Amino acid sequence: MTTDPPQEHDTPTGSNEGGPTPWDRVLSRLDHVHQVGGAVIARCPAHDDTRNSLSLGTDEDGTVLVHCFVGCTARHIVAAIGLSLADLFPANRKGADLPGLTVERYAVAKRLPPEFLKERFKLRTIRRQSRFCVEMPSFDEEGERISTNYRMKLTKTDGIDDRFQ
Repeated sequence: MTTDPPQEHDTPTGSNEGGPTPWDRVLSRLDHVHQVGGAVIARCPAHDDTRNSLSLGTDEDGTVLVHCFVGCTARHIVAAIGLSLADLFPANRKGADLPGLTVERYAVAKRLPPEFLKERFKLRTIRRQSRFCVEMPSFDEEGERISTNYRMKLTKTDGIDDRFQ
C-alpha cells in the first residue's frame, strides 16, 4: 500500500476531531467495499475498475494506506473521491512526524499478511531515530535471538542502500 506524505498545499477537507476518522471518510466514498481476511478491498475510483483492485489498511497511527494493483497512485485515488492526500492522515499528525516503515507497509510490499510476519518472524514496528521502523530479529537453531536488523524504508535512496540501520 502506498501513502504519499501530505504536501504543503494539501489540506484536509474536514477535521477528524470529533468527526469521522480518515478511515471512515475514505471508506464512505468507495464502492463495493469488502473485508477479505484481514484486508479491505474496494473498486478503485481512479480507473474503470471491475475487479476490486484497491487494497486498504491503516497504519499504527491511523494513517489510511491505499494500494491499487493496477498502478493508480494514492494522489489519483483520493482525488477521484474528492479528497486530498492530507485526508489520509489523522488530524494530530505533523509533517515532521511522518512514519518511516511499519510492519503493515512492509507486509503489503511483500504481499504477506502482517500477522504472519509478526507471529512467524517476530517482526514489530518500533520508533527509532524519531520515526517508525521494522525490527527484524534473527534467531539461531535453538530459537535464541542472535541479532536484530532495523528496516527503515522499502527503497534505496539514489543508489545508496540506506534501508537498514
